[in-house]
Amino acid sequence: DSSLLSLRYQILGGSDLFTVDSVSGELTTKSRVDRETVCGSGVELCVIELDIMVDYAQQFDIFKITVSFIFMI
Repeated sequence: DSSLLSLRYQILGGSDLFTVDSVSGELTTKSRVDRETVCGSGVELCVIELDIMVDYAQQFDIFKITVSFIFMI
């Protein structure tokens, strides 16, 4: 399907922690995640929510993505 070839991905509102490849949609961290800075000290589970816009064929959908970090303390 040619419409799948024209998908474009974007993090809405930007992100200091993550980047998304606009063509593949692969979500990666921009750098190493520092637990204390992002989640606070002594936290075992940290949840971050992102809105990802997928643009296709002059339409778009917004997906809510939840990223969970589990730290072994």
